[in-house]
Amino acid sequence: MTSASADRTRIAMRLVVAASAVLVVVGMAMALLAEQQAAFGWFAYAPLSQTVFVPGLGIWPQTVWWLALTGVGLLGLGFGVGWLVAARRAR
Repeated sequence: MTSASADRTRIAMRLVVAASAVLVVVGMAMALLAEQQAAFGWFAYAPLSQTVFVPGLGIWPQTVWWLALTGVGLLGLGFGVGWLVAARRAR
């Protein structure tokens, strides 16, 4: 591989690492700050709301999506850092 090609690859991997780090930070921030619906109070009183309690996962769907985005960012971060470390050792 030529020096110019290796430099372009290194720059591309650094961009992958930076974009993945942004995905991780944004995903975690949004998962932690996602607005949760109240599960208490007058409207959660079962005889008045006509609903039956069904235990579930305990987290809201939008939180799951943000955590999935964080997972994708972590995968990209691991791949990019691993590539850069391997490229540095190969020199």
